Amino acid sequence: MNKLLGVGLPLAMLVTGGLWTQYQEYEHPVLTTSVSALAENIAATDITTATYTTPEVTAAVTSASETPSSLLRFGSVNGIALSDDLKTIVELKGEPLSMIQDEFIKSSRTYLFKDCEINVVDGAVQSIIVGAAVGKVEIDGISFPFDKLKDRLGMPYFISEDGIVYKKGNMAFKIFMDPHDNHIKSVSYFHAGNQ
Repeated sequence: MNKLLGVGLPLAMLVTGGLWTQYQEYEHPVLTTSVSALAENIAATDITTATYTTPEVTAAVTSASETPSSLLRFGSVNGIALSDDLKTIVELKGEPLSMIQDEFIKSSRTYLFKDCEINVVDGAVQSIIVGAAVGKVEIDGISFPFDKLKDRLGMPYFISEDGIVYKKGNMAFKIFMDPHDNHIKSVSYFHAGNQ
């Protein structure tokens, strides 16, 4: 009897499952999908998802009021990407106003420009800082006034004691806040691993 149940029960489930599938295909052909159609749907979904993260879609957003942080790539701040080298920075921004060499880390230099400070260590951009005096920051080519920045970026990745952090992949963007009056002191764009 146990052998009959051990073999018969799974066989009965297999047969009835097959009959149920045939019934569904006959009665509701839309409910059943072939494996190839399912793979095509998944491939189409991946392409659609990739479309939303392309620069063209980001560039199509013309107003900072329409741009929550979830739509931003955090690919550049004030026109500079963390992957840029010093030559590219000078081509984009012109010669720096001044340069400060770190007294402890000799390979660390901070280049001061009219709209930002760029810290470079061993030729690689480590961070871009925009002070409150500038009054605005450009993220992925979209200008955000400081007084509207927190509202426009929306939900942060986390809130720390000295500011608000947004993160996308390995890029981080932090708004440093004055603890007394909650005004923005500066913003910093950096590799998330450096935090």
